[in-house]
Amino acid sequence: MPRGGLQLGLAAFGGALAALGLPSLGLWAFAWFGLVPLVLAANAAPTARRAALCGFISGFGYHVVAVHWIYATCRFAQVPAVVSALAVMALAAVLAVNWAAAAVLAHWLSRGAPRAARPWLWALCWTAVASIASRWTVRFGVDLLGYTQWSNLALIQAGSWGGPHLLDFTVMLVNAALAEAWLDARDKKADLGVPALA
Repeated sequence: MPRGGLQLGLAAFGGALAALGLPSLGLWAFAWFGLVPLVLAANAAPTARRAALCGFISGFGYHVVAVHWIYATCRFAQVPAVVSALAVMALAAVLAVNWAAAAVLAHWLSRGAPRAARPWLWALCWTAVASIASRWTVRFGVDLLGYTQWSNLALIQAGSWGGPHLLDFTVMLVNAALAEAWLDARDKKADLGVPALA
């Protein structure tokens, strides 16, 4: 995984890519791999602070795309362009705090865990933070990964057993498993990423 600014840029791009699955654009398949750069960056982060930054940047990219409509709404109300852009960025930053918390928790738990367990830990941490955060964050219907699967009928029906958080768990599990599989491919082996992906 690249270091420094490129790593953060990829995490932001991946978050924005995942947001393309939301109902406004409907490209739901992007959510299944858009968060791979976040998982790779947070797992490789030397400190929890760096993992939090990776989560925040990725969440910021996701939410800027998710709440882009606020800019047009503000402009329609004749709010100056700069203030409208700041409103989008401020809301995206507030919602990105949840992503930072999930990345820190997953980073912390994954440090001492076997690599084969990391996808499961990521999915559990992500779901726990999303469930807790849904009680305090503003509700726009965009802040859960499960919402990206709105047009995937089979998954939506399965979500009736566990709600959108079950879909959050599933989407993050696949992203984290793909991250491990990418590491295996980079190292030319297929031992740890494949079972979780299967």
